[in-house]
Amino acid sequence: MKRLVTVTIETRQVQIIRARRRPSLLWCAVCGTEAEWLTPEQAAPKVGLNPRWLYQQLEAARLPFIETTDGTPLVCLACVAKPRRHTNIETQ
Repeated sequence: MKRLVTVTIETRQVQIIRARRRPSLLWCAVCGTEAEWLTPEQAAPKVGLNPRWLYQQLEAARLPFIETTDGTPLVCLACVAKPRRHTNIETQ
């Protein structure tokens, strides 16, 4: 006598879709333009600099920055991209 066995497999799938965070476009009084403001980690690879060097410039008040509500610094990408134009910064 043959037995018939039925196996039921139930699966659930959850997909989380998040919108890509848009860059913060804010006015920069130093370069006089509406510019993209990024964390030093985000800005550094875009301009070929080391994030550590950017933090040193922030601590020395050589680059304009703002802080988010959680204390994360954001730097003006336009100023980071052309530091000699706005300040007396020696690059790495």
